[in-house]
Amino acid sequence: MVDALVADFNDLPKVLCIIGEEYGIKASELKSQGLETEAKEYFQKAVSVWERVIQEFPDCDIIPRAYLSVANYYEKLIELGAVTKPEATPKIEYACQVITENFPGSKYVKPAALKLGQINFEKGQWLKATQYWELSLGKYTEKKYRPHHILYPLGRAFEELGRLEEAGQVYNEFIQTTYPGDPRVERVRARLENLALPTDN
Repeated sequence: MVDALVADFNDLPKVLCIIGEEYGIKASELKSQGLETEAKEYFQKAVSVWERVIQEFPDCDIIPRAYLSVANYYEKLIELGAVTKPEATPKIEYACQVITENFPGSKYVKPAALKLGQINFEKGQWLKATQYWELSLGKYTEKKYRPHHILYPLGRAFEELGRLEEAGQVYNEFIQTTYPGDPRVERVRARLENLALPTDN
C-alpha cells in the first residue's frame, strides 16, 4: 500500500481514494470481529477522507464514488450507533441526490436511487419512492433480471398511491423473480387476493 501511495503521490485524489478504501476495509474487518468501538473509529475516518475528496476535488472523476462511499459509511455508523438515524439520514439523502441529479450517467446512480427510494418510503413519500426505485430498476441492463428487493417495496408504494394495476404487475413480477421459499410470496399473494388483482402463477 505504501509503495502505491508513493507512486501516486502526484494524484492526490487517487491517494485519498486508496486511503478511504483501506479505512473502510479495516472498519468492516473490525466490525466482523465484534470490535465495534474500533470499527466506528475507522468508518468515521473513511467518511472524513471521502468528504475531503468532495470538498477539495469537486471536479475529479471519482466524485460520484466519493458521495456513495459517504452514504454507505453513514449507514454503517447508524448500524453501530455512532450516529443517530435522524442525524445521518439527511447526509445520506443529500449525497445520493447529488449522484442522481448531477451524474445521471454514472454507475453509482443505481445504488444511490435505491437508497433514496427507501428513505422516501420510510417518510411516506410514496410517489418519490416509486420514482427513485424505477430509476434504479432502469439501470439494470439485464431486462430479464429485475431485483426482487426493489420490486416488493415498489409494489407497496404503488398500492399506497392507489395505483393498484401497477402494484399488481410489480407484485406478480416479484413472485416470479424472488428466491424459492421467500416467505413474502404468500403475503404478496394474499395482498393480490385482497385487492382483487390476478395472480399470474
